[in-house]
Amino acid sequence: MVINVLLIAFIVGAIAILLKSKVPRTTDFFASVPERTISTLLKTSKASKFFPKKPLSEPEQILYWKLLKSLPEQIILAQVGFSRILYTKGGTYKGNFSKFSTAKQKVADFVICDKTFYILAVIELDDSTHDKEKDRIRDEMLNQAGLKTIRWSVNRMPTEEEIHKAIFQ
Repeated sequence: MVINVLLIAFIVGAIAILLKSKVPRTTDFFASVPERTISTLLKTSKASKFFPKKPLSEPEQILYWKLLKSLPEQIILAQVGFSRILYTKGGTYKGNFSKFSTAKQKVADFVICDKTFYILAVIELDDSTHDKEKDRIRDEMLNQAGLKTIRWSVNRMPTEEEIHKAIFQ
């Protein structure tokens, strides 16, 4: 019993000391932040920095312009997340969530739509970094949703005629 009383007295004393210390009491967090702000942190040499980059690689830019020229009546979307073109249903909530989780971080190089944004095809531009097995799984996801997948190699870009034929055949 005496130990409990001493422990409580010690805790109360520690709290009293902390409350009387010179720590500023404010509800505004930023009022107590030192002058070294985020902007000065961003300027230091050791801080990570953001830089802009082009959203499309050089080969993707070449294909993009070919797609625009070949398909003037269609909408060409670049770098589209699978979460914008696929969804899951029919299973349990947990099953749907799990299945969607496998697709949501993937990105299609190009999505070709008609003027009502109905998806005509998904185009992937393959280079040496592509993994055949991962590509097969991606294609299965898109095919299960009824989306046509077209793959072209950066080593052999399609002609305007080949593009038109692949989309509308």
